[in-house]
Amino acid sequence: MTFAGPSEVAELLERLMTSDWPTSELERVHWFGRHGLEAEGAEVDMGEHELPGRRVYGPASQNVESPGWHTFRNEFVGLVWFLWSGKDGWVRQLATELRDELNGRLEPLDSDDDPDGGFNARWIRDECRIDCYLHATRDFGALGTSPAVVQLHLDHAHRADALEAEARRVAVLRSRPFKP
Repeated sequence: MTFAGPSEVAELLERLMTSDWPTSELERVHWFGRHGLEAEGAEVDMGEHELPGRRVYGPASQNVESPGWHTFRNEFVGLVWFLWSGKDGWVRQLATELRDELNGRLEPLDSDDDPDGGFNARWIRDECRIDCYLHATRDFGALGTSPAVVQLHLDHAHRADALEAEARRVAVLRSRPFKP
């Protein structure tokens, strides 16, 4: 799968959303293959952000069209891409075109502009949710500058909601003082 631009990304998202969503690892591998996605990846160590029952995988290659993915309680939850990164102007243009393309195909759930010049937008269709983020270029002084980047998620909404609820529950437990 090669992305020539925002319309190809939107077309892929539509195909994925309207297909039978996988649950098991075997189903995920077959689903990736049917849609031209690279199925190989490596588990990511989430360190302090580790959550019981969640596993996160990064793509095996650095190809822009290769997604990462995550599971929760042995069920496939969704995909993540870091589509374009680089100079703010052209990344912003691609991100805006993708947002406009998705707004033309789907009912927007919400959209917010960030004070730093980025944005986030969400759409939902049936049991699938799309989250798109434009992270604008940021200057960190002596630490350097981060490039602008477009981050895109496609998740099974109910499974993602269960994962987020568990993350909130664990965060509350971790914030409480330990009492032996």
